[in-house]
Amino acid sequence: MWVKILNLIFGSASVVVSNLATPAVKPPTYEEILTYDCARKAVDMAETEVPLGPVFHKANLVFTSIQGSNGNILLVANAGSGTYSAELSPNTVNRFKFTIPAGDHGTMTTYYMAYFHDESLRSRVVDFAVDRPPQGKDELDFMNAPMKRSEYLLGHLEFALFKTVENTVEALKDKRISPHQVKPLAPDTCAHIEHRSPSIADNLKFKFQTIATLVHWNYVAGAKNRLPASYNGHH
Repeated sequence: MWVKILNLIFGSASVVVSNLATPAVKPPTYEEILTYDCARKAVDMAETEVPLGPVFHKANLVFTSIQGSNGNILLVANAGSGTYSAELSPNTVNRFKFTIPAGDHGTMTTYYMAYFHDESLRSRVVDFAVDRPPQGKDELDFMNAPMKRSEYLLGHLEFALFKTVENTVEALKDKRISPHQVKPLAPDTCAHIEHRSPSIADNLKFKFQTIATLVHWNYVAGAKNRLPASYNGHH
């Protein structure tokens, strides 16, 4: 009798945990797919040892964190099959794992992450792995983070994407990264955002053009510096 009761209790608990860990799959919208593709390209545009943020790209996951109007911190993530979010703890490194659909076929994939949200400076990814805990860690080191389908946060992801591109411009101007580390993108790379937010789309276009100009003039200046001393600019 007691065995049946215990099985019923713990069996139900397992169902609840399973449902929290594996959200119902809702197909991504066309806008979400385009923003995911745009974000991957924009983040990967600069090859840096320390990511500039606030949008990150690890494996096939694009993610950022935002502070809500009520002060809560949300992780916003997209692995190619829709936008999802989970609440994080402020002022600490969050060690958590979550499962969301990924790729064109929506394959359920588990991500392990140690992440610190910083509103004033720079959020940081301390640890990251896919399908299994990072080396030297085990499952008990990571709390389960129930993910919610959050298409309504797409605009926040796009604004964070703009800030990431803006950080790339500033890093180039301040010489914190070399133009050789940057592969400029076409100005219309994220043009689809114009339908929902014309101002973000226009600013992104301008920043992409600025990056292309900064990189181009660096190559021009470098080529001039490599000319023979006898060259005077005339044939």
